[in-house]
Amino acid sequence: MNENVYFECRKRAAIHNERLNSRAGAAEILGISESTLAHYELGITKNIPVDVVVMMAEVYNAPELKCIYCKSECPIGKANSNRGREHRGHYGKNAFRVGG
Repeated sequence: MNENVYFECRKRAAIHNERLNSRAGAAEILGISESTLAHYELGITKNIPVDVVVMMAEVYNAPELKCIYCKSECPIGKANSNRGREHRGHYGKNAFRVGG
């Protein structure tokens, strides 16, 4: 199978919440269909809605899902993930000082 980080986080969370052991149980908690969750976990659906990622992060107690989403799915994050190191320190420590 081709499970991804969403599957891995759900299975890790299932240690503390038995309902998350099955896609059916997790889908019910997340308010989505079991087939939709399967498509997310198997990588069939490439663009997962941000509100679902936020809900998964909360239900699975996996805040890293938000970071992963922002870096790999969000258009702003994708555009900047490769340039992050180049621009660190570019503005200097007082560049955003307000009022002074």
